[in-house]
Amino acid sequence: MPQINDVNSFIFDTAVIGAGPAGLSAAVRARFVKSRGAYPMSAIVFDSSVKTGGLANFSKTKLTGPSFSLERGELVSKLMKDIELFDIPILRSSVVEIKRNRGGSVFTIKDSHGVKYLTKSVIIATGMRPLSNEFEYFGRGVEITYMGYDFINKMIKKFINDAAVNDSKFMIYGNKYSINLINFVISAINGLKTDYKKLSPLFLIDADEQDIAKDKVYKKYPFLFSFGKITGFSGSGRLNRIIVESKGVVRSEKVDRVLLDYNSFELAPDFKIKISPAASITDRNGFIKTDAAGRTRAEGIFAAGDICGPYYSVSRAMAGGITAAFSAYEFVTARLKKIRNYSLFAYRATNFRPEINYREIAVELNTDKIAVISKAAGIKKLILAEFKKLPKRQLDKILCYFRQYGVLDIKDFEDISKILEISVLELTSLIELMIDEKLLSVYRN
Repeated sequence: MPQINDVNSFIFDTAVIGAGPAGLSAAVRARFVKSRGAYPMSAIVFDSSVKTGGLANFSKTKLTGPSFSLERGELVSKLMKDIELFDIPILRSSVVEIKRNRGGSVFTIKDSHGVKYLTKSVIIATGMRPLSNEFEYFGRGVEITYMGYDFINKMIKKFINDAAVNDSKFMIYGNKYSINLINFVISAINGLKTDYKKLSPLFLIDADEQDIAKDKVYKKYPFLFSFGKITGFSGSGRLNRIIVESKGVVRSEKVDRVLLDYNSFELAPDFKIKISPAASITDRNGFIKTDAAGRTRAEGIFAAGDICGPYYSVSRAMAGGITAAFSAYEFVTARLKKIRNYSLFAYRATNFRPEINYREIAVELNTDKIAVISKAAGIKKLILAEFKKLPKRQLDKILCYFRQYGVLDIKDFEDISKILEISVLELTSLIELMIDEKLLSVYRN
């Protein structure tokens, strides 16, 4: 019988870290690659947020201009249809380490719970900062800075005024660059003629105090600042508390309104995943450096989306995700699996002359192992279409072999051919069809 694995022991072709537009596009394209004539990759997605989609959940999504935009959640809904179609698992966990195993052909992904997963390649699409559940309170206590600071001055004045009048709590959350908003805060407090310390702290900075300790304004108003990382938001209908982690200690703070200063993360993202052995894949500001194909300096690690730095737009993020997926496909299929006839002809011209017996998908069952990456439902439909009079008892026997995260070997193929009463050569054609339909992939250790 086939060897059955679960997500922890199965070696995925690619692991995507981040489930925003870039990450979802990468995962879908890795599985789909193109309509015909390509070996699909097995993919798994890690997402720290409670809801898939990243910043695309916050508001309308402009692909180009106002005439080409999608309503809030519409883009995510379209991407998720393909995630579900291809049975791509999304794990709700944060990745803390990417470790290249001895020999270099497999990575171990470790999440914040200490659980480990295996993959042949990694696509990092974490965005500017990891999300939790802030989208639940967007417009109901959570606001963000985006498209510059043009309208932020008025917003900060209103929020500080509301906090002073209603005896509520307002905070600005960002990193060391959020100190750029200090003059807006001082202007608002002076205009209200209220006590600074009554509203303090107004800034929550995800950085060490030493990062801004030399700033002249900070030296004058240190009581306006606190330090830590927001890891969650809570409230009934509206925001009333935030969960903050600082130096390993988790605390809950009463806060009625938070302004997430995304402009600060556009200058320096919150990326703290450990890469080992140590690899210099980021620039001095913390953005991941890639070439035009989405490749980083670390072989087998690719990146896409906002974590790669400006410019920030959903169109660019999705294009980057697709590009990274193609590069990961080429790396895994050609370099690791050593499949000669892998095909990206639809997206990149290749100058070669095919042999007379050339096939884009060619499987030798006596040498390859096949990894099942789809639920049995798709296999069942295809087999019934090919063998219309196959008894249910025989079909059930065959479906035992085709289970998600299973690896089939030569003996399994021989057993299947006997059940179907066909030759191994005929079974080879059936397997090739399953691969073409994105139901199987070629797996080699």
